Amino acid sequence: MRIADPRRAGDRRLAVGIVALEFAAAVSTFVASTLLPIVAADLGAHDRLALLIAGGMLGLFVAMPLAGTVLRRLGAGRTLAAGTVFYVGGLVVAATAREAWVFALGQFTAGAAGGLLAVFGISAAIRRLSPRLRLKVVAASSAMWILPAMVGPAATLALEHVAGWRWALLAPVPVVLAGRFLVVSAVRGDASAGGDEQRLRPAGLLVPA
Repeated sequence: MRIADPRRAGDRRLAVGIVALEFAAAVSTFVASTLLPIVAADLGAHDRLALLIAGGMLGLFVAMPLAGTVLRRLGAGRTLAAGTVFYVGGLVVAATAREAWVFALGQFTAGAAGGLLAVFGISAAIRRLSPRLRLKVVAASSAMWILPAMVGPAATLALEHVAGWRWALLAPVPVVLAGRFLVVSAVRGDASAGGDEQRLRPAGLLVPA
């Protein structure tokens, strides 16, 4: 009887979790863009479309160059927990917004957390997975942007018609929580790194600026 290898089982959970987080990020992007005209009408923000559009993308651009430092300082578990909390919290803020700037702030927070989770997934795949499984994860993560692009707009509008845009905006949350659970079960026990050599260099702030 073959004995299951705990490390291989953990790697599979990590791989599925990373792909799930990437899928949630893709769904969030297409959901937000599809709902934008409806959100603008509901919030009376037709003259502030740039603000509504820019929130999520600005958050992503700010987070990407800073995510590596955050990951090294907090470690895998706390980085994933913080990214998940801020991601879900940002979506909740956006979904309950009554003003355009509140919606943009929520999208900014969710976008920044999404960037953090994306970098976490890439670094975890590089650090822990075998080369063969790593290639599969990278390919699958890229493919996760194809399906939402094909069926996302129609599914989003159908959900919006049934439940409203606020609930539709929260659709990716269960996928994020499921992905986080799988990744946490795989990376539990990773030590947090710290030290002077891991401080953010001032030049790193030029990218988000």
